[in-house]
Amino acid sequence: MPGWNSGWQGNRAGAGGGGAADTPSTIFGSGLWGWWKTAIAGLVNNDPVITWPDSSGNGRDLTQATASKRPTYLTNQANGLACVRFDGVDDYLQRATEIVTYTGGYMAVYVSRMLSTAGVGSYLLFNMFSNATNALIDCWHRVETATTTQPVMRLVIAGSFPEVRGPLASGITTWRSSVGIASAAESEHVYHNHEPLFGSVGSMAMPASGLSWPVQLGAYWDGTVNFKGDVAEVLFVNRIPTGMEMGKLFTYLNDRFAL
Repeated sequence: MPGWNSGWQGNRAGAGGGGAADTPSTIFGSGLWGWWKTAIAGLVNNDPVITWPDSSGNGRDLTQATASKRPTYLTNQANGLACVRFDGVDDYLQRATEIVTYTGGYMAVYVSRMLSTAGVGSYLLFNMFSNATNALIDCWHRVETATTTQPVMRLVIAGSFPEVRGPLASGITTWRSSVGIASAAESEHVYHNHEPLFGSVGSMAMPASGLSWPVQLGAYWDGTVNFKGDVAEVLFVNRIPTGMEMGKLFTYLNDRFAL
């Protein structure tokens, strides 16, 4: 979709108003499906995260009932803000199965960093399920070497499994924002620290009909792939954003995380 980068630059210069005062709730309104940020009331450094509250107002909290599988809350991490750390073994947060209604497109946003890993491979950060022809929505970090990663976004639309990989980025422990947008009409767009990515696009077979998976953060729905790293914020929008909304989103991320 044209105009997203120019919308961001214009918003930084004052076009469209709002700027740093905007939040995902004010930017996307009722389109904001879920928003998890690390201002978790009552937690201090190194506390286990039992519940990550949904700040969208929709009540989609992510929880972990098993003590040994709870991630850790860490303060003063992402531009001085807190994060949630997943151990790459069995930590994850989950919401009971909820089908996301397809209304023409999706956007997933996350601010995260990998930690050093034992080997090359893909590490799932976030996945959920939609009613669009049994569509799976997931976001990955692909570790290529001991010091390089690339973001991978797969936001499935209407029977296809498009995958876009960004360019390699050095420094696994570097904080990054990743934004993925997909729709049947517009295919897929991926942004990394506000810049568009142009990577490979592939396809895979769709999941079997009738599956219902939980909304899950930190591990694949079946527990076979885990994320080893830190997450500062995640949000999901259940529609395609406008150029002005994207400009405001990029401004929000830049002002909040200095990315």
